[in-house]
Amino acid sequence: IFIFDPRPVVGARCFSCVLLCPTPTSFMAAKQDIVNHYAALEIEDENADEAIIKKAYRKLVLKWHPDKHLEGRSEAEDKIRFINAAYEVLSNPTKRATYDQQKRAVKRRAQGFGPPPAGGAPRMRIPKEFMMMPIGFPDKFIRYQGTRLAVHSRADSAEVEFQAFFDDTKWSLWWLPEVNNMCRVRALGSKARGERMGAVAGLCGGLNLSFYIDPMSPTVSDVSLEDARKGEKVDKVNFIAVPSPAYEGAFRFEAAYRRGYYLIFLPPTHLRVAPFGDDDDAGIADFALVDFGIMFRFIEMEEVLQPAVSAYKGWVSLADLRRDPNIALYFSNILQKPVWDNEDFITYFEGHWETWEYNKKSQSVRLRPPEEKLAQLLNSARDVDGIAPIIASAKEEINRLPLPAAAKALIVLAAAPKDTECLDVSRAINRITAQKKLLSSLGSILCAAIDNGSAEIPITDLLDMCDLTTAVGGTNPAADLLQIRQAAQGVAADIVFKQIATGKSALTSSIFARILRLPGAASVDTSLASMSQGIIADVGMELALDLVKHAGAATCPEVASTFATSALLMLDSRQPEPSANEQLAVLRTLGSAGAAMDDVACRLQTLALAAGVSELACVILAMGERSFCSDALTEAACTLAAKPQFASLGPPKLLELAVASTKSASLVAVVGAVARAAAGAENAWPTSDLVRLLLAIAKTKGALPAEEKIALLQRAASALTPELAALPAADLVRLVLAISSDGHSQLLVAAAEEAIGQRISCFPPAQLLILTQGLVQGLGGSHVLVQKLIEFWIECLKEPANTADCDDEVTKRRRELEQRARLSADHLVQLARITSSAASNGPLIEAIGGQLLSGGRVRELSEAGRKAAEAQLNAELGLGQYSRRDRLRRALTGGGRSRSCSRSRMVRSRSRSQSGSAAAVVSRRRRSRGRRSRSRSRGGGSEPTRWRRSRSRSRGRDWRR
Repeated sequence: IFIFDPRPVVGARCFSCVLLCPTPTSFMAAKQDIVNHYAALEIEDENADEAIIKKAYRKLVLKWHPDKHLEGRSEAEDKIRFINAAYEVLSNPTKRATYDQQKRAVKRRAQGFGPPPAGGAPRMRIPKEFMMMPIGFPDKFIRYQGTRLAVHSRADSAEVEFQAFFDDTKWSLWWLPEVNNMCRVRALGSKARGERMGAVAGLCGGLNLSFYIDPMSPTVSDVSLEDARKGEKVDKVNFIAVPSPAYEGAFRFEAAYRRGYYLIFLPPTHLRVAPFGDDDDAGIADFALVDFGIMFRFIEMEEVLQPAVSAYKGWVSLADLRRDPNIALYFSNILQKPVWDNEDFITYFEGHWETWEYNKKSQSVRLRPPEEKLAQLLNSARDVDGIAPIIASAKEEINRLPLPAAAKALIVLAAAPKDTECLDVSRAINRITAQKKLLSSLGSILCAAIDNGSAEIPITDLLDMCDLTTAVGGTNPAADLLQIRQAAQGVAADIVFKQIATGKSALTSSIFARILRLPGAASVDTSLASMSQGIIADVGMELALDLVKHAGAATCPEVASTFATSALLMLDSRQPEPSANEQLAVLRTLGSAGAAMDDVACRLQTLALAAGVSELACVILAMGERSFCSDALTEAACTLAAKPQFASLGPPKLLELAVASTKSASLVAVVGAVARAAAGAENAWPTSDLVRLLLAIAKTKGALPAEEKIALLQRAASALTPELAALPAADLVRLVLAISSDGHSQLLVAAAEEAIGQRISCFPPAQLLILTQGLVQGLGGSHVLVQKLIEFWIECLKEPANTADCDDEVTKRRRELEQRARLSADHLVQLARITSSAASNGPLIEAIGGQLLSGGRVRELSEAGRKAAEAQLNAELGLGQYSRRDRLRRALTGGGRSRSCSRSRMVRSRSRSQSGSAAAVVSRRRRSRGRRSRSRSRGGGSEPTRWRRSRSRSRGRDWRR
């Protein structure tokens, strides 16, 4: 039974697994068995010598090398990692001895036998400096980092160097005299507060293993390092060292003042103090204490080979490798055997193919660079949950990742389901982190692939990369991911444009549309239009129109014009001559893209009489949306308005035409026809569309004769008045603006009564400001409804009383929301202008001025708002009627604050000068005498004083010297 996975855990870091919760079943398994390295190498005799182990390893490496298992490669990779881990342990005498000791202890425990009687007290058997290894996990050590603790193997912290890793595993016991075997477990090298040197064995100091068990509600406790002086925190740092009743040579650490609570290891990395005693208790309470003096014998082969090969800067022959002094020392001192022969090294490198590349012809080896190793891992990953943690844990090497590996990772991340709610926390975090990290590094990856411009990437590959980048994160990614994604697309697009401009990549018609979709295409519009001349002869009508469409969307007018001209030439030369509707379809595409507009308008004028009403309306609408104006378009619009079937277009299309007329003066002729169609069928129009129509007609001033407009308003009033209560607030404001320019009307009064009488408190301040503008214009400033509106504004602008001390959280939150929704300073100035003609507007102007001046909001004014306020002050309208307008004028010019401060300082000075009480006079005299006495002491004080002063000066001179 394999209790732990000896493979390097991709993405594992010191505290990356703290959320994993092992099951009680796995704990029970850990107490009953240990990973069987002999079985992994298919060795039956656990006393097998080195030759048998080496032969078994060579056989299995050849059998399970991933290159021989193309279909089941992932299974072969998993298998060979187990084989490598087993060989690493069994080929090292120290690791094998430690492993065999734990295996025997676990086996005796499983058979029901306890350990033999201990030979001596714990303080005599425990080394002064030791490493703590939980029984059943012969590759894990208790490590500390600062005050945090975890149980790690070398694979869990592969990024940490060997010496640094084991420096954090050195422990010692500080024996206490209170109770037999009472001690404190200290981290050697750690420093308590105020200590200059780290703790050493045999001396006090350093940080201790610490926990806390609440006596009122005992429960499991985390473990950390804590400073504790002699006699302090005894209930948190004192343990009893107890020989393990289950495993030979192991020890347990029981809380000295909480009997039955032990130091527990909870796989994979947790360390706790928890109850322990029964066989079904979770965790491992037994630890092997290994003498720290043999720490160097735990160094792995990789940690010796990699620095040795890296020193050669490239390929290294096996002969040079075998002669390397560091490798020779490792074999003689650590492995205690002769250096391997070539065949042994070849077998090792073949088994560790992810790290090493062996050249059979030259019998040399090289260390794969980190980016190549990362690519190997990505290529062997099966799915998104295999790729995401690899990328998430990658470091700087991801910036040099080979492009094929990056493309594969992008494909997998782009195809992954976008919904992460069903995933556990670690998988979701890995996916999000991988997306951001890979996209952030994509620019560096692409630059490395082109070698800063000396090489090129096939343009189709770059375009595919852009498409994949767009798919990562889905259509609605988070804001930060969207920003990273856009930056990555921008880098890829720049490379595409540079390769095309320099001639390294050819511009073809098949990829032109994809190039136009790239970000930044508008910046190279001229060059793209110039290069398109070479392919324009190969472009047919359908492709030309598609390119015109994409060029219009990308804001590339020159490209759009180039292909639009080509499309019109093909249209003219087509035989037989296309029908009017077919020609209009082409013109509609060109008009929507804003290409060749003058030519399109002239052709449209010619085709207008014979064209169908729907097709003609679509072309005119497309050109109107582009704000295009011309006499030819005006004639075409008049022809459309005069067609008998115009009303059959339906409310949606008619409304679009009316709205487009606000952008293009050439469509004004259509407005009257739309109004007549609406007046004849007002009940067929949805109320929201009817309001938008009235607003569009109001914006196109003079487009509709007075009698027709009156008739439309009357019919609209009959249709809208019963529906006012159901209108959304935004539509109600639009309605007021649409009809306010026509003065007082029953519909305007009804809309005002609904807005002010029923919903005034429901409008956001910005909408209420627009509503105020419309009602003042339509009803006049003296109307009773306008007066109610002004009174409401006065209440809204009043400064709230300062009751922050007695407010509850709900009230404070409500006020925060109110502050965010309040009018801006510019809007306040605009409100003063709008209501300047209203009767009894004095209190409102005072409230607005107070907001700007007392509230300090005058500093929030934009330049336009400041000029508008100054104009009102000069014209004595609006803010010009404010009682403190002179002070407001100074604040606008920037002098209000300084003058105000000067005035306040003058007042304070005057008040101090007038305070002539006897106590004040006496106090000033005492201060004066004190100053005179200090002045005399500087010139000739007592001898001790002068001596101290001269010594201070000499000390200062010494320091300067």
